[in-house]
Amino acid sequence: MSLGEIESWANANKLLLNEKKTKVLTITGKRLASKTSVNLSVKAGNGAIALDNVPSATLLGLDLDSELSFDGHVEKICKKVASRIAILRKIRSFLPLAQRKQIYDALIQPIFNYGSAVWSVCNNESLYRIF
Repeated sequence: MSLGEIESWANANKLLLNEKKTKVLTITGKRLASKTSVNLSVKAGNGAIALDNVPSATLLGLDLDSELSFDGHVEKICKKVASRIAILRKIRSFLPLAQRKQIYDALIQPIFNYGSAVWSVCNNESLYRIF
């Protein structure tokens, strides 16, 4: 889908395209990344505003990069889970096991489950850091 088609769809649905927040992420994959150096010049608003090319972006809570490696996303998950486990470790002596399980189910497990079908294709080294 081209940017012109996106702008036409947005106008037809009475939506505005915010050129300041819109970014360009070129997905090449792991094999094509070394063979190509693509820096597209994408312009919005009838060519008036040039959009920024970015190496990675966050979409619906998933960190995407141009190679779809999800290494940055896994790193973010590790930091978030580590901080919550530290909290759970500090309060473990004050709560019985059943309540600690409830806290785990509410605060930690959803982080692993959200989008795991997408980012589970990352390299094994990153996955071993999590599990």
